[in-house]
Amino acid sequence: MEDDKLKELFNDFHPNLSPDSCFMSKLEDSLDKVEFIRQHNLEMRKRSKKAVIIAALAGFITGVVFMLLMPYTDNIVRTFKLSIPQFGPDILFLSYNILTWIIAAFLSVVSALTAYDITILRAKTQPSRNMMMN
Repeated sequence: MEDDKLKELFNDFHPNLSPDSCFMSKLEDSLDKVEFIRQHNLEMRKRSKKAVIIAALAGFITGVVFMLLMPYTDNIVRTFKLSIPQFGPDILFLSYNILTWIIAAFLSVVSALTAYDITILRAKTQPSRNMMMN
């Protein structure tokens, strides 16, 4: 009984098969699209690695500069501390160096993120060499 129902369903099914050349051209078009996307993904991965390296260098250089300028920034922080009114325990300012290091770390992170964003934006506006050749 189930076989009869299945035969009835498939009796009217006669799909139109396209010639082999149409199938091959569609297959080649699909493969070309897949290759294009693969190349694009590889290029974006390269750009992302480059942006991360530049961001890390920018953060490192900013940190080194602030470390070298530590005596000067420490004096600025001490002056800033004197201008803040006292409201209870002075936990953050127990050591003047703590605030100086927090400022240096914050500015290093900001410079690294800014360098990353700029590198990614520049990479998006420049056409890829590999993509132009295809």
